[in-house]
Amino acid sequence: LKKYLPAQLSESEIRTIVVNAISSLTAPVKMGDVMGKVMPETKGKADGKLVNTIVREEIAKVNG
Repeated sequence: LKKYLPAQLSESEIRTIVVNAISSLTAPVKMGDVMGKVMPETKGKADGKLVNTIVREEIAKVNG
């Protein structure tokens, strides 16, 4: 069944997408803004829970 599904993004690929999305925003960075930019790129290619976790981690780094 997995061979028919789209290839899943790795954690490092997701993190790169998230960091790029955050860098395009102005501070303070908000969860909804980042998710709005990231989800179209990761939809169907990554687990939403993993994306959410990575977004939270990266926002914490930026916002302190």
